[in-house]
Amino acid sequence: MIKFVFASDGARGLDGVNGCHGHHGMLPGAHGQDGQDAGWPTPGLPAGSTLVYLESPGSGGEVGENEVFVRADVTGLSLEQHEERSLPVAALDDITVTSIGGDGGHGGVGGDGGNGARGHAGMDATRYSHGTNGGPGGHGGDGGRGSDGACGGHGGLVRITLHSGDEYLLMAVLGVEYDASMPGGIVHGGAGGRRGRHGVGGLGGPGGPGGASYSWTESHTETYSWTDSNGNTRTDVRTVYTHHHNPGGCCGPHGSPGRTPGNLLRDGEDGANGGIELVVLGERAGVPSVTYARRYNLEMMSFHLAEEQGPDLDGVFEFGETCNAAGFVVRNTGGMPTPSQRVRFILK
Repeated sequence: MIKFVFASDGARGLDGVNGCHGHHGMLPGAHGQDGQDAGWPTPGLPAGSTLVYLESPGSGGEVGENEVFVRADVTGLSLEQHEERSLPVAALDDITVTSIGGDGGHGGVGGDGGNGARGHAGMDATRYSHGTNGGPGGHGGDGGRGSDGACGGHGGLVRITLHSGDEYLLMAVLGVEYDASMPGGIVHGGAGGRRGRHGVGGLGGPGGPGGASYSWTESHTETYSWTDSNGNTRTDVRTVYTHHHNPGGCCGPHGSPGRTPGNLLRDGEDGANGGIELVVLGERAGVPSVTYARRYNLEMMSFHLAEEQGPDLDGVFEFGETCNAAGFVVRNTGGMPTPSQRVRFILK
C-alpha cells in the first residue's frame, strides 16, 4: 500500500530569548544589577498551498484500467514540490494533505534584578569619639522586561481537483470530510505563542550595623578633712572613680527594592484558518463544474449479517463459518453528494 504526504505547512516561530539575571551587589552598600530584558519571539510563518489532482478511468480519463493518477504541486515561502505518479487503485492507501500555519514563538522571561549588598559597618566609639552610623544598604536591581507571545501564521489552501465520476477517490484523502473551521484540521492557523514573564526586582540590602559604644572609668585620689568625736581635725586620702560613656552608631537605612515591570504581557493571536476547495470538473460529463468546502461523509446506520447458504445453515454463527453482510443503510452528513461509484467502508 502506498501513502502520499503533501504538506505546505508554515514553519514555527522562534521563542524569545530569556534575559540574564542581574548580579548581586558585592561590596558593602553596592546596588544590585538590573535584570536583562527578554528578546522578542518571531511569528509563525503562513502556510502555502497544496494542490492535488486525481484521475481514474471512472471519469473517462486517459489512465490505465484500474489505475489512478496523482499529481501534486506544493508551494510555500521556502518550499516547492512537484510530484506525478500513476499506480493501481488497489495500491492507494491514503493521501495526507495539510496547509497549516506555523505556531508563534513563545515570549521570553525577563531576568531578575540582583539584590543590594549590606551597608558598611559603622566605626566603634573610642574614648575620644562617638560611634558612627552604619552605611545604607544597596538598592535592588530592576527586573528585566518579558515579551509578548508572537502570532501564529495563517493557514493556507488545500485544493483537490478531479473530474465528475472520480469523486470516490476523495475517500483516500484524509481530513477533507471536515470544513476549514475544524479545530486541528488540515488548514488551521498556527497557535499564538504564550506570553513570557517579567523579571522580579531584587531585594534591597539591609543597612550596615552601627559602631559599638565605648565605656570606661577613670580614678584619682583626693585628700579630705574630717573631725573626730573628740573635736580633733583629721585628714585622709580616698580614691574617686569617674564613669564615662561614648554612644555607638545606629544601623544604616535599608536599601530600596528593585522595580518589577508592571505592563501586562499578552499571548500571541492564533493565525486565521485557511481554505479547503474540492473542485469537481464537469466538462467530460457535460455538467457544470462545482466547488465544495468539504467531502461527503457517510455514516453507517444499519446492516445485517446472514449465514452463507449450505448444509450448515442453522441461524447460528459458529467459529469458522462464512457470513455475509448485507442491507447496508448509510447516511451522508457531509458537504457534497454521495458519489455514484464505489466507496470505502470499514467494519470493525
